[in-house]
Amino acid sequence: MVKKIIIISLLMAASNIITAQEAPRNANLIQIKTSDNIDESFRKIGRMLGTEGYKLETVDRDFYMIATEVMEKDFGGFLGAARARLEIKFNIQFDEIPEGTTINIRGTFRDITKTSFSVSGDFQRIENRGARNSILRDSWNFMNEIALKYDNGELSYCKQEQEVQ
Repeated sequence: MVKKIIIISLLMAASNIITAQEAPRNANLIQIKTSDNIDESFRKIGRMLGTEGYKLETVDRDFYMIATEVMEKDFGGFLGAARARLEIKFNIQFDEIPEGTTINIRGTFRDITKTSFSVSGDFQRIENRGARNSILRDSWNFMNEIALKYDNGELSYCKQEQEVQ
């Protein structure tokens, strides 16, 4: 009986999980493809960011872009104890496609406690790299958590070359 309850619970939870591939090393762009229309996905991401404590700096309904304000977060530490703090910011672009919407998530971070010798104090692009509990890995994990919470989508990761300015 207990086995049946556990299996049913797992199946119910799995039905709401977003499908995802494994993130390749140095990926810096998370894409969500969803059958939701562009307005629906725009509202869902905006609400989700607010629920997670992010304040929205830019909400552009004409170009379908959202940027968060810089937010401080704890990272690293042994058994969940905060070791240091970082600042993190996300930029999210929505593109309409025939099947629904593609949501592109990018981010930047910086170490405000200067605990890492390998990371400068300037904002850097978030990438899937670094050791467990490092500022590099945890900044990626924060960005990935946002993507994983979006329901009704297929997640993919890629490395986008640095844009020339």
